[in-house]
Amino acid sequence: VTDLKFVARNPEEVAAEEKAKADADAKAKADAAKAAADKAAADKAAADKAAADKAAADKAAADKAAADKAAAEKAAADKAAADKAAADKAAADKAAA
Repeated sequence: VTDLKFVARNPEEVAAEEKAKADADAKAKADAAKAAADKAAADKAAADKAAADKAAADKAAADKAAADKAAAEKAAADKAAADKAAADKAAADKAAA
């Protein structure tokens, strides 16, 4: 017989080959599932970090805006006090003259 397809094969050998192929297929499927899960976890971590970074940037911007507003209010109050002091001095000088 020259056609090897027709050579009788040991059923145990065939079963072992089929089991090895099934095991390899199962491992490939498990590896693909693990890779997908790892990618999903990495994507979630990146999204969480981006959200945390944005929250920190938003808080920093809000803090700066609040500090700028407080500084502007203090400058306005200081100017009003200086203007009042100048007006009071002018009134006192006028009264003394």
